[in-house]
Formats: sequence, C-alpha cells, structure tokens
Amino acid sequence: MRPRDVNSLRPTICALALATLASCAHVDREREILGSLRVEGNRQVSSGAIEERLALEESPIWPWAQPAYFDEGTLIGDRRRLARFYRSEGFYDAEVETHVLREGGKVGVVFAVAEGEATVIRGLAVEGIPDDIRAGILAEALPLREGTRIREADFDAAKAALEQRLRDAGHADARVTGDVAIDPRRRTAQVRLVASPGPRLRFGRVVITGAAEVPRETILARVREVVPEGKTFSDQRLAEVQAALFDLGTFAAVRVTRGPADPDTGTVPMIVSLREAPPQSLRLGGGVGMDRERLEARAIGEYTHRNFFGGMRAFRWENRLGYAFVGENALQLDPAQEGPVGSSAAEFVQPELIRRVDGALRLEYEHGLDAAYGFDSVKGRVGFPVRLHRSLTFTPSYHLQFFAIRPFTEGTTDPNRHPCVDEQGDCVLSFVEERLAWDRRDHAVETTSGWYAALSLQQGGGILGGRASFQRVLGELRWFQPLPKKMVLALKLEGGLLFPGDSEVSPIMARFYAGGGAGMRAFGTRRLAPQKLRSGRTLTPDGRVDVDGAVRALDASDTVPVGGDAMLDASAELRIPLWGDLGLGLFVDAGDVSHAVGGLDPLHPNVAVGAGLRYRTPFGPVRLDVGYRVISNLPRLVAADETLTNLTVPESPFALHFAIGEAF
Repeated sequence: MRPRDVNSLRPTICALALATLASCAHVDREREILGSLRVEGNRQVSSGAIEERLALEESPIWPWAQPAYFDEGTLIGDRRRLARFYRSEGFYDAEVETHVLREGGKVGVVFAVAEGEATVIRGLAVEGIPDDIRAGILAEALPLREGTRIREADFDAAKAALEQRLRDAGHADARVTGDVAIDPRRRTAQVRLVASPGPRLRFGRVVITGAAEVPRETILARVREVVPEGKTFSDQRLAEVQAALFDLGTFAAVRVTRGPADPDTGTVPMIVSLREAPPQSLRLGGGVGMDRERLEARAIGEYTHRNFFGGMRAFRWENRLGYAFVGENALQLDPAQEGPVGSSAAEFVQPELIRRVDGALRLEYEHGLDAAYGFDSVKGRVGFPVRLHRSLTFTPSYHLQFFAIRPFTEGTTDPNRHPCVDEQGDCVLSFVEERLAWDRRDHAVETTSGWYAALSLQQGGGILGGRASFQRVLGELRWFQPLPKKMVLALKLEGGLLFPGDSEVSPIMARFYAGGGAGMRAFGTRRLAPQKLRSGRTLTPDGRVDVDGAVRALDASDTVPVGGDAMLDASAELRIPLWGDLGLGLFVDAGDVSHAVGGLDPLHPNVAVGAGLRYRTPFGPVRLDVGYRVISNLPRLVAADETLTNLTVPESPFALHFAIGEAF
C-alpha cells in the first residue's frame, strides 16, 4: 500500500480503535476477576445441574462483556448450597471442598466433590386411597420407584401426581402428605405417601364474570357442551372448558377455576373469568416461501369482525398479494413461469344455527400460478360444522368451483380434450365433502403433545353437475410426544385415493402431489408426482427430448407435475430447542405419488433424511430445511394423451425449503 493510502485510512483506523476501546466493559481494579470455575469428582450428577445452583459465574470471554468478580462470601454460600443439593439428590455422605487458585491476575475456583454412595429406595407404601379407585390411580408408575435413588424432587413430584390423579377422579379437595425414613448405615430409604382424598364431588353451578357483548347464554351453552351439570369433578375438564371458550375466537383471556365445595350438595362451582377481545381487528404481514421449484414473496391482510350484527356472528376477509417464480431455476430468478399471484376470500360464520351446529359460508377468488398451469378461480363453499365433542367435529359441506386454466404443458391445446382433465380451458367442479376431524393437540401452531386425526370424503359430478365426476378420500394422522429437555417427537402419516368417474381420468385440480416444505422435503414443491413435458418440448422414440430441434437427455427442467390418483406420505421429526427461540429439527420423510390407484407400492417409497433450523416468532416458527434423498422411486412421465410412459424424471437428491410454520 502506498504511503498516501495509509494516510487516507488513518482517520478510519483511529475511529475503529476508539470504538473498540469504548465498547470494552468497565473493570473494577480493586476486585478480583473470576476467570474459571470447575467441578471435579462428580460422577452421578452432571456438571450442568451443579452449575445451575451456583451463584458464582465465570467471566465471559468477550472483551466487551462485563466481567464476573470473585467473592469469598459467595463461595462459602455456594459450598453450602452444593452440599445441600447433593443431599436432596440422595447423597447424604457427600462432601464438598473448594480450592481457590490465583494466577495471571485472575481467580480460578474448583469445587471438589466426594459423592459417596447413593441412598436407594427399598420400600414404597401408598396409603389412604379408596379401594374402588386404587387400581386406576396407581395404574401409571409414580416418579418414585423401588430400587432407584431417593430424590427430593421425585418425592414432591410423586405427591403432586397422586393429588392430580385423585382430583381427576372427582376428589377435588384431595391432599397427599408423606415421610421418608433413612437408614444411614444401609443407605436405604423407606417412603410412605398418605392420601386424604376427601369426598367425591360433582360440578355444580357456573359463575361467569367479564362478559359484556357476548351473551351469557352462549357462554353457558358452550360450557355445558363440555361439562354437563352434575358431571364428576376433574381438573382436566376445567382445562377443556377453557380451551373450548378460547376456540370461540371472541375472548382475549379466559380463566376457568373451581370455587369452594358445597358439602351439603357435594358440588363444586365453576368460575369462568373472561376478558373480551376487541370485536374488530386488522392484521397485516408478509412472507417469503422458497425452495428449488418456487420462490414467492407475498403481502397478507386480514380483517375480522367477531360480533358481526351481534349474536357472535363472525365475518373474516382474507387477502393475499404476491409475485411468484415457478420452475427448475426459480431461485436463480430464471423460471419457466413468473407473474403476480393473489387471492381474496370472505367468510361468514353463524354460530348455533341449531344446537351444536354452526353455519359457514365462504367465497374466494384466486389468481394463481402452478407448475403445470396458470389459472383464475372462483370458489364457493357452504358448510355446517357439527361439534360432536370439544375436540371432535364433523363438517358436511357443498363446494362449487370454477377454473379458467392456461396450460404450460405439451399437447394440451386440443379443444376436443377434457378441460378438467387437461390443463386447459374452463372447468367447473361441483362436489360434496364429509370431513371428520379429531384434534387433541395442546396447541395448533406450536404443538408439543397430543394428536390429530382427520378423514375427508368427496363425491363430485353426477346429479351434482359440474364437468367432472370423481370420488376422493384423504386420511391423516399426526402424533406429538414430549421428550426430556423440551424436545418433541412429531410423527405424521397421510394417504389418499382418487377414483375418476365417466372420463376415466381424474380432474387435475383434485389430484395428489407431494414434495415441498410440508412433506417429502428432498423434492421441490409438488415435484413428487407424475409429470408431463413442458410446452415446446417433444419426446423422441429413444426417450430423449427435442427442444426446438436440439435433442438431449430428459431432465427435471423439461417437465411439470400434473398429480396422481394415489398418495402416501409419512414423516418423523425430532424437534430440539437450542438456545432461546432457536431450535433444530432432524427428520426422515418417506412417500410416493402414483399415476393410478393400483400403481402405488407402499413398500418402495422415496426416503429422505434432513435437518433444519427453526426460529420462533409471533406468527409461528420460521423454518429452513434441507432434505437429501437416500432411497429413490422417481416420478414417472405421463404422455400428452394421459398414458403412463416407461420414463422416470431425473430429480436432484437435494432440496432446500424456507417457510413459516412447522411442516405439520
């Protein structure tokens, strides 16, 4: 570098140096800095569990961070706390010594632990539980078990578990006490838990506070759907009532508790405390969806009126406006198709049309861009959700849909071809649907436990009119299992069949697809499905592709997915919290989509493994997943006349997906 270049940079260098010095933390020279802290000698208790209970902390390594200081009084307190912690963990002979090392102007502290032998439970007695419910109460193992180390945390958890089980069995005022007898010579413990269940009680009257606009009769009716008067008391039923009232979408806060028992009637009142949400709300937002096959940026707006013309009638107006790039090179902004996309939908819900039955009407317009075609659609739906149970809903509905389709595939411009089967012209679908959904999840967006099952049946055409007849069935099961350290194991199984009617070929709008951020993540969006050639390409007799006179091997950029009549999709995902709102997902996906119902082979699916990062936001987790296919059963190529060829479509084994919300 020339001297004048150095001189010109000198002000910048000085400014950076001053900024660095200014960012360094203030150090108190009269106090000793705690440089290191170690735990030695622990074998059965982790260092992490020990360090959580210490008041002393190591100084951070970052120069701008505030240093931690050594304090002799805090050290003495930590030594006592650690000895007490070991006793609570069942090590009654544990000894703790501390060593202080001073070197280089900093202090190092070592906690030397001699754990000794653990005290083990040799007897566990549970007393006071009525004989008629004892077997049920003790059917599930308690946190305390014979042959394990006695821990105060397990003792307290066992008492709490027994109290909870007794309350769920109707004993609302149950209490559990106990004692532990230690034999220090044999290092054994005899544990006794004593239950005082009290009388078995039933739910009585309901006290509602905080309701202003929402009729009390409506609230009481929803409460009685979940818990009829005279039902045996249970804490779980209180939680179910609270969830059912939240599901109304009208309240900003709901708290359901019990009142004092009435010994004369043997009942417990239910106290429902409510805070109503503003009747109107406006939500604005945006997002980006990204994978190899599709890149879309969108803005979203939603207006909701929760008491439209009174009576808790709900009106919702949803709008989406975006721009999409679709095709093999979407991420390079060199797609096969691109353009504006968007939708606008209005929905009206009339609660309690008749007892436990609501009425719902939805109208929607969409301008969309799919891999195989562009379209404009107008859809209407009228449905009648029937609440069979708080978590079980049966919804019969009628759908009328109009599509104006613009084809992107080869051989679909023949005016004699069926418009609903091929990607061209105008198509009208008219069908009824019966949907049964059973939702036992703890949270619909960020689920940590529970399960969800759904079954949908559709019948189209025939006496219903429209331009295509078909029968369609789709089933789904999800399971969420909480694991230690706030991890969650999530499982999903989904399958569907589509039976075409008179045309012998199914309507393309009703077909199945897989691949993308929601399943089979080693494929791009909807790329796991039978495929057709893009417009402008023809197939040579030897299975190669002719593109404007240039003949070459078939690749994924030459085809677009057109869906299949049978689908099977399964996923297993381990969700692991990392730090704060950041998490990790490890997954295995398996699945396939076949051209015809008889072509699906469940024993030979595509299998992919992958990992991804999740970051929690108020709108749900932002997710970045990478999938790699380890077993391939590649999509088949469909000829322009809807017959299946012997060719498979080459697909990259890698796929990247960016989205908001969990995969399932």
